[in-house]
Amino acid sequence: MAVRVKLRICLDNKVVSTNALVNSGYEADTPQLMIPMVLAKYLGLWPPESAEKDVFDTTGGPLSVWIYRNAADVVVASSEEEKLKKVRADIVISALY
Repeated sequence: MAVRVKLRICLDNKVVSTNALVNSGYEADTPQLMIPMVLAKYLGLWPPESAEKDVFDTTGGPLSVWIYRNAADVVVASSEEEKLKKVRADIVISALY
């Protein structure tokens, strides 16, 4: 069963609310949020200019991604939002989205 939450992403002067898949099996050493290319365009992150290019190994084979390290503050959007801690996260963009 997929678990989704509403997130608020704050990057520079832009704030966007979106849904996120929580239990994706995706593991990383730092907090990371993989976003679709259309959201990356809205946030001014596409085309990638200062992003680090990497390749993730997935069950479907290698996946090219672009990573903006420590790029955004992310918080679960809820009525209790003021009580929740913002997390500084890397933004990961996949060309497949």
